[in-house]
Amino acid sequence: MCATQKLNGFMSESQKSGVSFFNANVTLIISVSLVLLLFGIVGVMGIAGVNLTRYVKENIGFDIVLKESADEHQVNALKQYLNKAPFVSSVRYVSKEDALAEWEKETGENLIATLGVNPLSAEFEVNVKSEYASVDSLNAICAAIAQGPAVDEINIQRDLIEKVNENMLHAAIVLGAVALILLIISVALINNTVRLSVYSKRFLIHTMKLVGATSGFICRPFIRANIINGIMLDDFKVEFCGRTFECVDKGFGQNTPVDVVIRPEDLRIGFPGDSPLHGVVESIVFKGVHYEMMIRTEHFT
Repeated sequence: MCATQKLNGFMSESQKSGVSFFNANVTLIISVSLVLLLFGIVGVMGIAGVNLTRYVKENIGFDIVLKESADEHQVNALKQYLNKAPFVSSVRYVSKEDALAEWEKETGENLIATLGVNPLSAEFEVNVKSEYASVDSLNAICAAIAQGPAVDEINIQRDLIEKVNENMLHAAIVLGAVALILLIISVALINNTVRLSVYSKRFLIHTMKLVGATSGFICRPFIRANIINGIMLDDFKVEFCGRTFECVDKGFGQNTPVDVVIRPEDLRIGFPGDSPLHGVVESIVFKGVHYEMMIRTEHFT
């Protein structure tokens, strides 16, 4: 009867350990999924911000008002220059007749009937590329264009350009701050989740020892979960974590991607400078007969 009670108690502890392990895995999956979702949101916001900035800036430009005396040859020469210019995103020529038609459509007023003549001038509406959408760049561009014989004046909406650039800068700062906050939250979340996952397995390990599991059986799932990606440079030589090490395997060929497994008995902890890998001791726990140390290397392994 006593043996039966002990067996039932043992099974109860094993079931609790299994539930705890399952809950830890569920928490790990949900946490990592949330981290990936956060990074996805930041990435989408960043791409959308870049596209929006480019779209807004490429709709910024200036108007080139032509002289009344400008002939067709001068107008065509200016149009060809603008079409080939590296700073131009798009250019549109508006003749006197087109300008009058647009005026009548927007205002409903017939200027010829009122004034007897068409007072509007022909012009080029020029939109520049996003990298040239600044007041200094536009001033330099317009100064060169103003020297043309067909150019009467150039209109630049400087206040609008400065306001757009200022708003875009503020938006970039806010987006960067949000991305930084999400990054800090993600790092903290992953760190806590990993610690919780390791801590939750202590009862499982103890239960496995009670039923007589060997050290190899207990370590096998942990070894599989902590395999390091490496490259087999040649026989008995492998590279991982940016360093080259000797190994016991051969026959993989040269520069072949492999999974590297490091056994605990193959590790030796020394002083800084005595080893190709450097790390920081995060925790030390005395297990009764040995110490368990958590060391984080420079490559986060």
